Amino acid sequence: MPEELRDTKTMRQTKTPIEQYEKTGEALFRSIYGQTADSVQNLLDTAYPDMGWFSNTIGYGLTYGFTDILSPLETSYTLVAALIASDSPRQIQWHLDGARRRGATFEEVQAVRAMSMEVATLSGITWRDGVPQVKDTVI
Repeated sequence: MPEELRDTKTMRQTKTPIEQYEKTGEALFRSIYGQTADSVQNLLDTAYPDMGWFSNTIGYGLTYGFTDILSPLETSYTLVAALIASDSPRQIQWHLDGARRRGATFEEVQAVRAMSMEVATLSGITWRDGVPQVKDTVI
């Protein structure tokens, strides 16, 4: 990596208490999942309680909740692209809907989906059951 592109310090606040990341993560999780947040959280907690905690606190609180570089909506688009490339249909649908809940238009999310599929296809990705569609409305 070129030296001028290397970070020279930690971007996140290293003194932030973990409880703050829990609060930030829960708020972000709820903004993405909307009315389905409780059922999705229950799914994570039932599969493995640490997964639910890790998802909210580390995933959503510490990682996705860091918005000093990407906006929350840009982060949603990045998640959609990564999930499309990994053939994770349930998670793709959750995050397509989440992008809509966070203010993206139908057309914007449709464009992110199409570009992500094109890049994934050119990279040799195939999908077992296709890629979920963007919904007209989300709850």
